[in-house]
Formats: sequence, C-alpha cells, structure tokens
Amino acid sequence: MLTNTFTKDEQNPDLRVRKPIAAGTFYPAEEDRLRETVGRFLQEAATNILSTKKPFENIQNLRAILVPHAGYIYSGQIAGLAYREVSRAKSGEFKKVVL
Repeated sequence: MLTNTFTKDEQNPDLRVRKPIAAGTFYPAEEDRLRETVGRFLQEAATNILSTKKPFENIQNLRAILVPHAGYIYSGQIAGLAYREVSRAKSGEFKKVVL
C-alpha cells in the first residue's frame, strides 16, 4: 500500500486529493502547462468535426460517459470532447461525477 498517496484539499479539508504519480510522464508536470494543455483540448473539442455533429444531442437519460485516459497525447482530444459535452448539461442533471 502506498503511504501519503492522498493529501487534504486546502479549500475543502474534507476532500482527499490524490497526489499526482505520473506528472511529467503522460501529462505536463507544471501546473501552467497542464492548464494550457487541458484548455487547448477543450477548445479543440469546440471546433472538432465530431462536436459539430453533436454526438450526444439525441441521447436521453444519459447514464455514463467513459472517457479514455491513456495519456493526454493519445486521448486528450477525445477526453476534451466528452468533458465538453458533460459541461453542456443543465445544472443538476448529473447526480454523480466520477473522475
């Protein structure tokens, strides 16, 4: 068992946050670069040909979206598309989100 795997969130002491174990390997280690990378994937999702087809628009009672996490360079654009679609949901539409 790994020790010190989780840390307390400064803004929410009841929240346990997993420490990054692959930073710099499959995603940037630096916070600024990581934010820029994720932001770029979300922006690219907005202009992606798949997003113009609105892949989830005819789905009712959406129960889950499985998002790949093979490393941002491999699956970042698809993950951006999935998270963009989730962000379009109405407030309160999802009861639980698991990342």
